[in-house]
Amino acid sequence: MATASGARLGAHWEALGIVPFPAPAGIAALEALIASGRTEAIAARIDWPRLARWAASEGGGAAIYGEIAAPATPARAPSSHAEAPTARAGDLREVVRSAVAKVMALPEDHPDIDLPFGELGLGSLAAIELRSQLAARLGIPVPATLAFNHPSVDAVVRFLSRRRDPALRKDVAAT
Repeated sequence: MATASGARLGAHWEALGIVPFPAPAGIAALEALIASGRTEAIAARIDWPRLARWAASEGGGAAIYGEIAAPATPARAPSSHAEAPTARAGDLREVVRSAVAKVMALPEDHPDIDLPFGELGLGSLAAIELRSQLAARLGIPVPATLAFNHPSVDAVVRFLSRRRDPALRKDVAAT
């Protein structure tokens, strides 16, 4: 029975665009990830267009999958209610720190802002507020899971930097 349910689960994931590895390829990919020293990485065979179609049908996360699956296009101008995007990573770091400070009701120069979000006490409601603050300030879509998938100021800055730079979008797919 476990084999049948495992096969059904594998078929389900494959239908969504997440294709299973043959065992030797999966082990090799895992070894390569461990050797790389990356702290945020995943070994996966993804059919991006299929995953984008599924995400669009579910209504969540579709934007990033669509960006990965589609050829790179020029970045959209920020909406009229958003602040102008910042140009440098240092500026982006200040935007992220400022948003975290606002959400956590801390002064912008408070040293705890650089702690991992879990240690800072950032919960699910604050995570959604952080996402909303950053989306409004930067004029780009920001996933609702941002604070959980990238649980520190530095991790958020790395993610958003790659997200905003079309030349680095393929790197987003690899991490």
